[in-house]
Formats: sequence, C-alpha cells, structure tokens
Amino acid sequence: MVDRLVVHRFRGIKEGVLEDLGKINVLVGPNNSGKTAILELLYLGGVSGRPAQLILEDVPFNENKIEPVIKAAVPMRHDFLGVEPMPRLRKRHGHKGRWEKNPAVLTPEGGIAVNLEGLVRNSAFRSFKLVPFQEEWGEKESQNFLQEDIVEIASLSINEEHNIPKILIPSLFEKWGVLSEQSCWNYLWDPIWVYRWEQQEFIDHFAIWAEEGMRPDAKHVLFFDFHNANDHFEERFAQWAKNHIINWEDKISERMKNVFPTLEGAYIRVDNAPEEINGETGYIQFPKRVRLPVDLFGDGMRHSFKVLASLCALGDLVDDEHIGLFLWEDPELFMHPDALKRLLKEIIDLVRDKPIQVFLSTQSIETIMLLTHSLMESFPEMQSELRIFRMKIENGQLFAAKYKYENVLAWLKQGRDLRSWKKLNMPYTYRFILPKDYSEEETK
Repeated sequence: MVDRLVVHRFRGIKEGVLEDLGKINVLVGPNNSGKTAILELLYLGGVSGRPAQLILEDVPFNENKIEPVIKAAVPMRHDFLGVEPMPRLRKRHGHKGRWEKNPAVLTPEGGIAVNLEGLVRNSAFRSFKLVPFQEEWGEKESQNFLQEDIVEIASLSINEEHNIPKILIPSLFEKWGVLSEQSCWNYLWDPIWVYRWEQQEFIDHFAIWAEEGMRPDAKHVLFFDFHNANDHFEERFAQWAKNHIINWEDKISERMKNVFPTLEGAYIRVDNAPEEINGETGYIQFPKRVRLPVDLFGDGMRHSFKVLASLCALGDLVDDEHIGLFLWEDPELFMHPDALKRLLKEIIDLVRDKPIQVFLSTQSIETIMLLTHSLMESFPEMQSELRIFRMKIENGQLFAAKYKYENVLAWLKQGRDLRSWKKLNMPYTYRFILPKDYSEEETK
C-alpha cells in the first residue's frame, strides 16, 4: 500500500508531503485545503495501468545522442466502475470531458506524439512519444492507441525506473529523498491540473507526484463521490459484477439490511434503469409487493446502495498481489447519523481482512467520531491502521498534522475539533462520550 506521497504542483498544492499513511486515511480541513486534490491524484495515478514505452526525443540519453526509452503506463480506458477516468475528473471541475486541445497526434505505428512547445516555455524537453507496449512485456499482441486516446490521455506513470533524466526530476523530490527506483512517479501536462503561479522552471508546467510503497492494481481503483450517488451504474460494470462476483446481489442485500433495518425481509437486485435510461440500478423487492428502484427510497439509501455494491465487488477481486484502493469523498453525504454509523461499520468490515487501502475526505465531525467509535467497539484490531490528516494550504504549501487512533480519541474526549487549525467560532461544541458515561456526566 502507499506509504508516502510527495506532490509537486497539483491543483492548489504547489508542494506537499503526506507521510506514514495507513490502511484507513481520513483527510480533514477547511475548504481549499487539498483534500479532494489528494483523492484525485491518487485516482489518476492508481488507474494508470496501460503499459507503454516513453521515448524522450529532446533529452539525449548519453554522448551518442541515443533517445531514452523508459517503461511507462497511461490511464486505463475505464476505471473499476466502467467510467473514463480523465473525462470524469475534468467534468467535476466544469470542463469538457475530453481535452480537445491536447497537443498530441497519432503516429503511423499506433503511438502518441506529444508536442508541448505551446504549453512549456524555454524547455529542452519539448516533445515525447508514447509507443504501444511490446510483446516481451507478457502480452500476446500490442494494443495501438486510438483517436479517442488523444483527447483522454494527459498523464503517464513511471514505476520503479532508475533511468529518469535529471531534467524531469522536481527539486522537491530531491529534497525529500524520493528515489525513482523505489517509487512511482506520475506526470500530468493538462494545464487545468497544474499549480500555475510562480512558474520559473520548465518542470513547473507539470503536475508531478510520487507514490512510495505498493501501488494498487489499476483495475482495482474505486473512487466514489456525489456523482456516483446520482448516476446509474455503467452497464459494463453491472453486467460484469453479476456474472463474476458470486452472490453479489445477495451480499448487497445483507449489507443494506445492516444499514437500514427497515429493509428486513426484502432483497435487492440490479437491473436495467427505468424509462430506458442507459445503465443499471438497484431494485428493492419486498414479498408480494411491486419492486421499486432504490432511487425512490431517498438519497441516503441510494448513496449507501451504490457504495456498498461497488465495494462488495471490489472486495472479491483483490489479493496480496493485486491490492485495491478505495477513495471516498464525503461519506456523510445525504446520511442521517444513525445510518451513517451503520454504514461506516459495514465499510470497515468489508475492508478489514482485504488488501484495500482507504482514503476518505470529510467535513463532518460526526464522521470522525462514528469512525473512531466503530474502531473502539467493533474493530479494535484496526485501530493501529487509522490515520487522520488535518490539512491546510498556505501560499501553495500543503501542511498536514497527523493523528493516530490514540491521539484522535484523546482530542475527541476533550471536545477539541480536529477539523480546524484554529478554534472554531461556533455556538456549539462536540465531545466524544460513550453511552455508559452519560449518567456520570449528568451527576457532575
């Protein structure tokens, strides 16, 4: 799993480091503190799994002017849920899904040639090629790039490669001792993702981040946000899950009953969305009653259904050689605290014995408290796996204060709020008190 993350110029982060990551990582902090940015770069790096050869035409390899050829990877055409990764993220930020101005063209051999001269000024690194991977990499045949890749690929990954030219190494990586042969480096050249202020060197025109530790399998990266809660499942995902995940719908039904006791006696099935809408959704069936789409039962139930259905499928795929990554934005979305408590418990139960690393971002102190309570009451063996990072950005510098389980519990019991670096000027406070402590509190 990812142990350390070093970030150079991604969105609002000019530079930053997150160290000592755990199995369950919670990102908190004020607005514009980098929480979503961390989820997005982990997602883009995680889904980068299509092998390619990176040919650096403008960077001589040695005195003989041999072009460097580096093993690389680019994002998969579809993520775990069947969605196109980069178009999905671009739409989140108000842009067209496909980057029509990507300075790239298809080459006769089925590769991609990228010319950054119009984006990167005064650079010795102006162009490069991405060539389809070769048969000796273990594949039967090469897979050429297609025209659709031109408008969807704007990033690449280099994993455990010792031969990276110095011109491609940010000074931040050298400062923190990041070794290319022991980590994965990700490069993104679409300007909307790059921290644009104070660009002094050519490398400042790229968003670059390094991941140390074991990376997830590119096919096992699940990013769940409010768009997932509103959208139906892609048909490619739903059909695959029904055909390959044993008793998938029964597992969803049991998990949903644990979150919503009113569903006792019902079962859930996944089928075509109503009114001939593309995709598939869940249907709740009570005995002797007409089945109804889960979407009619409220946003909280729809949110829970989709995240549990997705994670039930992911959990059946991962193993120690093909680990998973679960990224979750705002778990409290649409959720009543009682249901949120039960949902968080189900999520922890789903990942506790699985090689799945979790990153979630939240603005809710209830989420932090309920997660801590679940670890206390139901999963004490997972307490050492918790990390909470209180984040903020000042002048592009990412700061992160790390808390482990014992620290978190101590803060919450004292009524202190981990979400802010300053005392919140609010007309109320929160304090972690167990039910057995109520009577004692009332006598004080």
